[in-house]
Amino acid sequence: LPATAHQLTSMIPYRVATMRWAIEVVAVAEQDGVVMSQGVIDLMPPQVKIAMWARSLRDRVTGQQIMDRWGINRSTAYRYAQVINEGAQP
Repeated sequence: LPATAHQLTSMIPYRVATMRWAIEVVAVAEQDGVVMSQGVIDLMPPQVKIAMWARSLRDRVTGQQIMDRWGINRSTAYRYAQVINEGAQP
């Protein structure tokens, strides 16, 4: 069934929270020197993969970069970029 506008907007806080969690997972793994195998990475939700990719860039990320690399919709890409860049600020 098609999602209603309310169902889609109610997913926004979940997606943002999941991206914040993914950023924390990647940061803690890196801090602890944990190297995830490709098999483990494949089991992770897409947000972890996006967070790992963004961290590897070592620069601010744009919504356009996320859309181009990961093929997700514009609004989600820009929300993810905002959350990722919040963590990148000194």
